[in-house]
Amino acid sequence: MSTILITGANRGIGLEFARQFHAEGWKVWGTSRSLNNARKLRGLISSENVIELDVSQADQVETMGNQLREQNIELNCLINNAGVMTDRVGIDKILQDDMIQAFEV
Repeated sequence: MSTILITGANRGIGLEFARQFHAEGWKVWGTSRSLNNARKLRGLISSENVIELDVSQADQVETMGNQLREQNIELNCLINNAGVMTDRVGIDKILQDDMIQAFEV
């Protein structure tokens, strides 16, 4: 069985990726910044495969990687889907801090 990790899998495109890969028989691991926001994902895949993760925090990414290695999880695919959305304004009105946050994620 092939294994995939999808960041930002709790909604939108990430959740749809999780649905599609799960339907094809893949073992799906998904991340969300908040487990409270991952109800739909937990209903789709095993709750133990849902990881709370803020990809902008290097220590959290490293911890997750270590946990997967300790469990001998070998990934066949990674979809880095996590992102942030600020207020929907034109590019000329985006605040510098919001732009930096988007790049960090």
